[in-house]
This record gives sequence, structure tokens and C-alpha cells, in this order.
Amino acid sequence: RGGTIALLAADRTFVPSATGKRFALAMAVSPGCLFHPRTPKPAASVFIAMGDTDNVVGQAGCNEWVKEYASAGGKVISKVYRGAASGFDGDPGDVRMFRAPHIETFVDCRVVVESDGSSVYDGKSFAESQFVALIDQMRKSCIGRGGSGYTNLTQKANVTLDLIDFLDSNFPQ
Repeated sequence: RGGTIALLAADRTFVPSATGKRFALAMAVSPGCLFHPRTPKPAASVFIAMGDTDNVVGQAGCNEWVKEYASAGGKVISKVYRGAASGFDGDPGDVRMFRAPHIETFVDCRVVVESDGSSVYDGKSFAESQFVALIDQMRKSCIGRGGSGYTNLTQKANVTLDLIDFLDSNFPQ
């Protein structure tokens, strides 16, 4: 999920930089906002685009992430796109709603990430190298099955224009 990776790269908790060079911006479309640094370390301005009918990752985790990131001094813009499901910015050939009964969903998942890279979920601590064990634990309580999605061409066009505006406002000519 590219949107999730963009959020991870925006915070020094996940990607420390030995050289000091970092991405200035992160653009996350339909991200899974399940990884929450205990102490966010903002390193980039962030734009988050969410679909209001996303039943794969939902909005609540991202709304929490936005508050936490902003409270730590990060610059973040979030926008919800009406009628947009998970992957609403996807393949223009997928314009019909589809249901994938076996897809894993993360709507109710929140993982606290410590500054040393370890994760805390459900009262248990997991080293960075124990990602598989973390996911197994999450499957017992928060990971669901069955999600829907499609490409919403109108909202794909809207998010594209919003992303261009975000780039223009952060890199004035």
C-alpha cells in the first residue's frame, strides 16, 4: 500500500536519516493508518486522501494519525472524497464496485510504534524483526476479512488536482 509507505517515510520514527536528506513531502492516497508512533517525529509535510466509503482501511485511524502528527508540529492536510472506496484512485478499467471476500481489512487496527522500532499491540511488545508475529496477533482481534473497492473516476480526477495543488503550494515557482 503506497499511501501507508508514504506516511511511514514522513516520520523519522520509521525512517531515520543518517545524511539528513529526506523527502520534503508525502502524499498518501487511501492509506492504512494503523502504525502510530508513540512520539511522532514529523519530517515532511503530508497530504492524506481518504474515501468516505473505504471499508478496507477506514478513516478513523487516519483522523487519529493526523491529530497526532499535527500535535507534534507536523504540517498535514487531510481530505475525504465522497463516494470513494478503497483504491478509488486505481485502474480506470475497474469502475464497477467489487467485493473481495478474502482481502484483509484494517479498519480497527492501531499499532503503537516506539522510537526503537518495536511495536506494541494488544498489550504485547514486538521487536522490529517480529513483524509476522505482530500480524498474527492482529489477525486474532482487529484484522477482518472482506472489502469493497472500485475506481471512482470523478474522485480520481479530483485527488489528482488536489495533489497538484499540494505540490504547487509547497514548491512555489
